[in-house]
Amino acid sequence: TYETSDPSVATVQAGTVTGKGPGTAKITAIATFEDGAKLEASASITVIVPVTGLKIQQKASVFTGETLDIASLVSIAPENATEQSLSFDVSDTSLATISESGILQGIKAGNVTVIITSKEKTDKPKTAKILVSVNQAVTGISISESEFNVGKKKTHAIKYTVSPSDATN
Repeated sequence: TYETSDPSVATVQAGTVTGKGPGTAKITAIATFEDGAKLEASASITVIVPVTGLKIQQKASVFTGETLDIASLVSIAPENATEQSLSFDVSDTSLATISESGILQGIKAGNVTVIITSKEKTDKPKTAKILVSVNQAVTGISISESEFNVGKKKTHAIKYTVSPSDATN
């Protein structure tokens, strides 16, 4: 015969275990002999709620030298999935790096793709992608002329320079 420690987690019939709900249960096989002696063997099983998908916005941006918490932008479906851990990878580490916890650090102006993957033990973990624009902030601006005259109904073009030269805003 077979027994389960928690039928809400798993049932067992003729040696076949069926998961019923998330959790852990102990399955015990019992052999009873004619003289009343018994032998038992047990196994612990865990019934998981698989990840069905990851959701994230399509685009985000960060300035060089600043960070963006990519992990906080990800939603795991369903919310009660057993495995809530994620891994993060960035397409170009010369533009941005990302920590194991999903904190992206902008390094140099450009676009990177962040790939988020569920850490669930399966042949096909769920993935999501987000395009992150790493922007270089303007740190200064200068005008070519500090003083000039302009006549009534006349125009004068002002030339300016933004620094650094690779600023994106």
